[in-house]
Amino acid sequence: MRGRGGGIGAAIVVVLTMAFVVGSIVRHEMERRSWLQQVRAGGGEVRFLATHMRCQGFPHLARAARRGTHSVPVSFGTRVEVVAQENGWALIDRYGNPCWVPLWSLSRDAPDMRAAVRCGMACHRRPPPGWREAQRQAACAYGWKLKLDCFLDELTGRDGFRR
Repeated sequence: MRGRGGGIGAAIVVVLTMAFVVGSIVRHEMERRSWLQQVRAGGGEVRFLATHMRCQGFPHLARAARRGTHSVPVSFGTRVEVVAQENGWALIDRYGNPCWVPLWSLSRDAPDMRAAVRCGMACHRRPPPGWREAQRQAACAYGWKLKLDCFLDELTGRDGFRR
């Protein structure tokens, strides 16, 4: 009898863990499908990227996007269609995948490429003051995995948000 109770407890822990993991995967996929429908429907506002940027799978997980999840480079001056906005991020389509760029990185007018070549990176839009710290706090508050990563970064003195 003694071994049976331990097996049942372990089985319960495994089932709860699997329910949590499967639940997060299903939520992620449903959110992605919703974004994909918005992108395919089109009808958004045309904007231009005012700096080089990485288009990220999740605005809340900007930190995770640098660690291998969906992240696509988008060049200065690229014409994009903004189909949705959320918390300072714009939903666009890059190469058939819905992804997000910060609203501050977009401009309404096409950049003058000749002027951009002359002045180099000085012509590219910079993040507003406090943007990186705000994103770090949002990412750290978003989910248990990122909370753990942020906690470990604080313990080790590392900053996973620096590029």
